[in-house]
Amino acid sequence: MEFIQGVVMADYLHVAANDPLRLKAWCKENNVVPRRLGKRLFFSNLRQLFEDNLFHGDLHPGNIVILRDSKIAFIDFGSIGFSDRDFLEKYSLYLEAMIDQQYAKVFDIYLLFPDSIPATDLSDLKEKFILILQKWQDRSKIRDLPYKEKNISAINDDLLGVLGEYRITMTWSVLRFLRASTTLDAAVRELIPEISVPKLLKQYFRGRSKRQSQKLLPPNQAFDINNIPALVKTPISINESMVFRGSVVRRLALVFKDSSDRIADSLNSVLSFISGLLRLGGLCLLLGLSAQYDAPWLLPLLDEWWLAPLNGFPELDIQVWGLIFVVLLYADRVIAKLGRSINDASFKSSGG
Repeated sequence: MEFIQGVVMADYLHVAANDPLRLKAWCKENNVVPRRLGKRLFFSNLRQLFEDNLFHGDLHPGNIVILRDSKIAFIDFGSIGFSDRDFLEKYSLYLEAMIDQQYAKVFDIYLLFPDSIPATDLSDLKEKFILILQKWQDRSKIRDLPYKEKNISAINDDLLGVLGEYRITMTWSVLRFLRASTTLDAAVRELIPEISVPKLLKQYFRGRSKRQSQKLLPPNQAFDINNIPALVKTPISINESMVFRGSVVRRLALVFKDSSDRIADSLNSVLSFISGLLRLGGLCLLLGLSAQYDAPWLLPLLDEWWLAPLNGFPELDIQVWGLIFVVLLYADRVIAKLGRSINDASFKSSGG
């Protein structure tokens, strides 16, 4: 246990709402700059996740202590979390693609987080998804807009809402980190209400890249042989990025396969129905032809009320009857061939 000399963020927010002049004087006396403090909290949250892989899961104002010179301390580590490397890399790529406005890529990455997605056409979902991202980017540029409408939690709430419409549920790994970010928002929105979140994210990723480079090759220092594992790790990271892209392709291919299988089944049902109609029609025509030529074998098989409609068939030459039957037979064979082609394509797509 360690005693921390400072002010709890909850008290800071209370004084900010009730006595702003007193708060201003306190900040000046202790060299606390709200903007600097807010950015440090924001960056600390991201560093805990992506660099330390050990993050405080409950950063509400009661667990944040403000120290002199805009420094911070965290207390009450009853809720902490960490994630597997695969998730961290995907979530990092998700945020980077978001701030670069690569919305189609953001959508592809986001579909890797859920454990399962329905086998259906996701084009409408993708359009809604991209529209939400575009609106969030536009909102983030409005300086006077409340922070709660342009933070990361706001866009994730919208994205989770549209995913729910398609019965897609997010994994606990994502929800756990979103919860940590959401609890932190109570402090950040008071300290830097006018900030642009995409700009903050860009600053963080630039800083992270710089820190990673310094770990590999520290400035003004001779090369340390202990950095060799980190250098070897670089091509591995590139390879892992390729694996990630492969997982995007596999996930989308799985959705396409399931959707195409359903389409194939529907087409086969339609073709079977048409084929049945053709054969039934051919049988009726055959009976009509037999009735026209008074086939002796037909009379004992049918009652008079069946013979009446058969006798109503138009009297055609035998050549015309033959042509009709040839057309029906040809149509039936074409439909049968088409059905086999659909079945073969479905079998190959399933790895058979």
